[in-house]
Amino acid sequence: MIGISLVSSIHVVFAYGVSTLGGPIRSPNILLTQILASGNNVYLLGENEGRFFFQRSTNGGATFESPIQVINTSGSRSVEPQMAVSNNNVYVAWNYFDQNGTYLDIRQSMDNGASFGNTITLNRSSSLDFLSLELIASGKHLYIVWKEDSGFTRLIKSDNNGTTFSAMIDLGNNTNRFGDPKIIASNNHVYLFMEGGCIISSGTQQICYPSPFVRRSDDYGNTWSSINPIINGTAAGFATDARAAVSGDNVYLIWQFNGYGFGKILFAKSNDDAATFGKTTYLYNNGQEGYPDVLTNENNVYLFWQTDSNNTKDIMFAHGTDGGITFSKPVNLSNNKFSSDSYYLYKQVASSGNNVYVTWEQRNQSNSEIFFRMSSDNGETFGNTINLSEDLDRVVKNEANSTWVNFDRPQMIASGKNVYIGWINNYEENNNIFFRTSNDGGNIFGNTILLRENQTIPEFPFVIPVLIASITSLIIFYRIKFR
Repeated sequence: MIGISLVSSIHVVFAYGVSTLGGPIRSPNILLTQILASGNNVYLLGENEGRFFFQRSTNGGATFESPIQVINTSGSRSVEPQMAVSNNNVYVAWNYFDQNGTYLDIRQSMDNGASFGNTITLNRSSSLDFLSLELIASGKHLYIVWKEDSGFTRLIKSDNNGTTFSAMIDLGNNTNRFGDPKIIASNNHVYLFMEGGCIISSGTQQICYPSPFVRRSDDYGNTWSSINPIINGTAAGFATDARAAVSGDNVYLIWQFNGYGFGKILFAKSNDDAATFGKTTYLYNNGQEGYPDVLTNENNVYLFWQTDSNNTKDIMFAHGTDGGITFSKPVNLSNNKFSSDSYYLYKQVASSGNNVYVTWEQRNQSNSEIFFRMSSDNGETFGNTINLSEDLDRVVKNEANSTWVNFDRPQMIASGKNVYIGWINNYEENNNIFFRTSNDGGNIFGNTILLRENQTIPEFPFVIPVLIASITSLIIFYRIKFR
């Protein structure tokens, strides 16, 4: 018996490896942590109880190969791994703790994710103090930055596609006042942003910093400027959730300023590679704002954030066409009607050419669904809201024997005309990864692929089609085995 209930409005095709002996064993706590794309290659990084698996598609998301287990930190504590792609190289870096200390490890594929080399330990510490990890690739350059509980911000880099790595570089040994570091690279320029936090000074007096701090390198991370704040001085609040985008010499920075009982979104621009920043702008003042994002395409700058007005969470958007000098009036992209005092919309944003995309999780009275909107005119207007998960409701409800589905935590990437979106169903032990692709710039999305990690399903060299009167199609892959 196949472990999913079929309903008459869904066309279901079971692909290779269908079990007819009682259905798959559930794999709880599956998370989709990252999606990246390069050409027709799409790369997924997911987690199942401390085991991190990598999965790729070589045909633009139409089908996926079996996953490769790249990390196994079961029984230890780990910080969510990071994946980066440049040309044929795919990198996965992570740190984890065990009884002997803290490790920073990396694995690399040089054949577009077909295979991975051995794990390389880049750093080992006897203390248990990793707090965050950032990994980016730019051409042949690879940068790994992390913050330690001891107050140090560290960097390790490679200038030859991961063949060799530099010694560890200290980017600040007095950074307890700062939050998690963010790193971004453009040609020879590398920018490090650290969120401004609070410290205790003179006994119990608290000093807070209202903006991120920035360091910059103009020589691929070999030498660095001093640490400078975007806003000088202190304030009755601190900066979090800093995000940056780069276009030429322009660097755009957006962050959340947390005061006592409120949160506001601030924006600042540099036109000299982050050497200096201009006037800081408050973007919105209509409730509690947070979780900002920024994208850029030439002189177009796109700003996103979440607002909470009367316990209703919504996604706001503003855009500028003059390199971040002025912005449009903010518009509400989600128009949420469901009230919640403790709910985050888990938005993801992307852009490619003139197209701007946003996807998010949103609750209604009975479900949590995945929605999508796009603009094809650089953010001037947005099309209708699309529910990407709507046709899955009855299938998942029947399988879980529940009246509630919790589609959660979408991830999205855009590459040319291709838009890739993945999410999970997070309901008790019925955890699955769903994936949809658009090949025409977000106008039409193809069938849903369900990727279920399972190690016990036997392999069959054939496909069993089940044809039913169809409104939509669902392709379910049951044979997904770790190599």
